[in-house]
Order: sequence, then C-alpha cells, then structure tokens
Amino acid sequence: MIKTNINQIIKLISCQLTELKVKDINERGEEILWYETNMHGNINEIQDINDLYRLFFKAIITANRSWMNLLRNGRIDAMNRLLDNCNVEVVYNNVQNNKEYYWNKWDEYRKQGNRIEGLQLEIINFTNNSEYFYKNKGTLLRDLKNDYSMIDESGYNLKIKYKIQTDRLNKFLDAFRGRGVRMALGCEFMKNIGFDDFKPDVHMKRLFYRWGLLESDKDDEAKKCREAAFEIATKIDNESFLPWMVAVDDKEKKLVYLDNILWMFCASGYGDVCKKDPNCGNCKLRNNPCNYIKKI
Repeated sequence: MIKTNINQIIKLISCQLTELKVKDINERGEEILWYETNMHGNINEIQDINDLYRLFFKAIITANRSWMNLLRNGRIDAMNRLLDNCNVEVVYNNVQNNKEYYWNKWDEYRKQGNRIEGLQLEIINFTNNSEYFYKNKGTLLRDLKNDYSMIDESGYNLKIKYKIQTDRLNKFLDAFRGRGVRMALGCEFMKNIGFDDFKPDVHMKRLFYRWGLLESDKDDEAKKCREAAFEIATKIDNESFLPWMVAVDDKEKKLVYLDNILWMFCASGYGDVCKKDPNCGNCKLRNNPCNYIKKI
C-alpha cells in the first residue's frame, strides 16, 4: 500500500487540477465532473429493463470516447435511432431473426450520412448482449435494487459495498463473457446504474503501477486495480477532494469521486500529467508516492 498519506496525495492532485484550470479547457473538465458525479443513473429512478439497457449502451459507447462529444456531434441520436431506442425486446428479436441485422442497418445509416463511423464494433457488442437483458427482464432490476438496499442499510460501508458490488459485477462478466465486455466496461456499467464503483481502465492501471500498487499495467491487473481503489477509498476524507471538487458531501459516491479525479489527472487533453508519456517534471507527486520518476 502507499506509504504516503493518501489524503495528502488527493489534495495535491486536486490543487494541481485547479492550478491547471482543467475545468476551463473547452468546458470539458466541468462537464465531465458534472456527468461523473450526477449523471450516472440512480438505481431507484430506473423504471424498467429498457432503462437498464440504455445505461448499458452508455457504458459500451463511452469505453474509449467522451459521451459529451458524442452527444454534441449527433452520434448519440443517430445510434438511438439505429438501435431502436434500446428497446430490449425489439433488439433481441431482430438479432434472433438475423445475426447481421444491426451490422447491415449500421451500413445503411452510414451511407445515408449519419455520423456513426467507427462504432460498428460497439453496436455488435451491444446487440449481442440483448439476450441477457431480455431473459432477465423480470428479475434483474429487482435484484439490483435489493443489492443497493443492502448497501444503503450498511451505511455505505465500503467492505460491504465491495462484496455486494463485486458479486454483482462477476455475474455481469460471466453473462457477457466473450461478448466484448471486460472488467473496466463492467465497472462503468455498474457506475451508470447508480453503484459507487471504480473503473480500472488503462489510465488507472498505469497510474497504480507507477505508484507501485500493481506488478504491471496489463489487462490482467484490472481486478487488483479495482481492489486497490476500494482500499484507498477507506482512507480518504471527503474534504481531500477540495478545492477541485465541490460536491464532496455524498458518501454514496466516494469511489466515483476517486475515479473522476485520478482519471482527470491522467487523461490527455485534460490534466495531461500522468498520461502514457508522463509529464513528470510538472507533477506534484514526482517525489512521493510515484516510483516511475526514478526509472525514466
């Protein structure tokens, strides 16, 4: 585990993001902050299986892209029309009748000038997983609300939260195995439906590896990366996110806050600090806890 006080680390990152005025860069920082903390679904407001399927769509489509940028350039509207507004029964029946139905529809939409270039793989992954949502339409939402209720009753105890959410995440990953969904995307879906979770994507694995928390930054470290995030969260005071974050009084979202601030610190075009080609000379953590600076 990190020897340095984790609250001090988060404070330094928060101060650095504030100094870099990340929120002001083309408004993206501010929008991402708002989306991460407020636009992920509230499980108690989700009405039916189609709502869940739409939030799964969000997870699929934003795996490597900004939701806000997709929304601005019209791709989300085009995708919603293409995918029959994420109606589980319609999508499932279309796929059952013709495995290539949505691939062909994508090609037709593209030729009509709709801005959906480069999204065909996401369409296939999304539609191929319609069977799970269709066959569990009578129980899935109820089970998810029961999970959340148990977490709520625990006072959002992080150990209980980790166990319940990990059990649910594993069920998702087992169901989606071989259909384009791995741990990072599964965690994003968990966040989208209202659970406080952490997405162990390429940025987070690389950061935790450089901090000495992981043996490598490869895909097989995703599970350990998420475990480390939950461990870190047990030691964080909400005030540590200031001044960069404002809404820090929500005990339900500590992992989401952690995910957000670390991602901003790493991502190119945002914090631009601990990215693939790191800006170590401008990093407030260059002496502690990061070990990577010593290797370059």
